[in-house]
Amino acid sequence: CPVYYWGPGFLGKGATQNLSIKGGRIDGDHGVHPGMVLTLAVFVPDVSKAVTMEKAMVRWAQDGAFGVRMLFMTPEDSTRLANLVRLLIEQRYPGRQLLTPE
Repeated sequence: CPVYYWGPGFLGKGATQNLSIKGGRIDGDHGVHPGMVLTLAVFVPDVSKAVTMEKAMVRWAQDGAFGVRMLFMTPEDSTRLANLVRLLIEQRYPGRQLLTPE
């Protein structure tokens, strides 16, 4: 999914990879470094409103790619992200039953 990410004084654009409810990988066009706190806006195809992660910490960065860990999201965006992750898993592994926490 396309993503915009920003921090103090910059705006970057990229694509999410390995997205989960706790974090993910981004291949981006603006360099970041571990420890930076970013805001992310993930754009889901056919959905007009982006899923926003208000605070995500950069865990690692290398060659334009970086990993983030989610620190804070609104409950609404957290639910929307969980639904997006579920949809992506269902698309990648059609016909498989997903386990949900009890």
